[in-house]
Amino acid sequence: MAAMLNLDKHRASAADAALSAGAAFATTCGLGLGILGALGAVDGRRSAVHAPPANNARRCVGVCGGRRSQAMLGHIDGLGNNSNRRLTVAIATGAVIAMAGAVVLITKHESATKAVGVEGYKTLLQFLLVAVLGGGVSLVYQAFNRQAEQRAERARLAEERATVVRETRQRYLGELIGLYNSVKRTRRLLRARAQVYTASGDSHLRVAMYDEHLQLLVDAQLSLEMVVRNVRAEGTLFDAEPDLLPSLRETEEYVRDLISEYETVMPEVTQGATEIPTPPQLADFIGSYEGSAFRVRFIRPVQAAMAAIERLITAPAP
Repeated sequence: MAAMLNLDKHRASAADAALSAGAAFATTCGLGLGILGALGAVDGRRSAVHAPPANNARRCVGVCGGRRSQAMLGHIDGLGNNSNRRLTVAIATGAVIAMAGAVVLITKHESATKAVGVEGYKTLLQFLLVAVLGGGVSLVYQAFNRQAEQRAERARLAEERATVVRETRQRYLGELIGLYNSVKRTRRLLRARAQVYTASGDSHLRVAMYDEHLQLLVDAQLSLEMVVRNVRAEGTLFDAEPDLLPSLRETEEYVRDLISEYETVMPEVTQGATEIPTPPQLADFIGSYEGSAFRVRFIRPVQAAMAAIERLITAPAP
């Protein structure tokens, strides 16, 4: 009988020791849950500190077509995904263990009271419940707060990128319209001031006017060449309109052919000559519009290019 009593006492002591160890473990987990909450807040602030500045999107779009700003949006998404995953694991693990400790304390009320005393039992139970409710709610609140901030930041970056992309396309459209008008203006001035007809009806050019106005076309051709190069370098900014670049090239090549003819004709002009026969390509440029190469190789492609950019400007943001 004495041996059985000793065995029961030993078992009771072992149970109390196990209960105390379990309560201590649960307490530690509850404390850890609160620490994780604090670390989550620090992590959120760190993410905000290391997030790329929004104005980088405005600076980079004109050079790289928005690729860097798109990477910023991906960076924000990555921060949100990693942070949310860590917080989910922390909340689930800490809350389950702390709740389990509280359940053990409630179901083993008498044993727990004997092990830690009445006041100790109350304190321990209150702490676990506060840790579960307070720490868990705090973590959930922080997670939702951070998600809301990341969504707002992503929306702001996306909106700013869309604005910069639209402004960049508008700038290109404005440059192209200016060049289009410049070439047409030169054509009209050549027809009005440089073109003369002989008594036999042959078309001649006043050398001084030809030289003066073709220099304006030189400037237009160089600007068109730069537009073609920049559009090609912009990458994804114009990818949605694959016919844009070929149209711009065709436009630039037509003006370049006029310049090449000018470079060939002028060195052969006799010193003191005031008039020369109209070169064939310039004759087409200033001649009848219907059926001309000017219409086919300049007007149509440049108008197609302008229409393509206008569609990109008015298209909804992706």
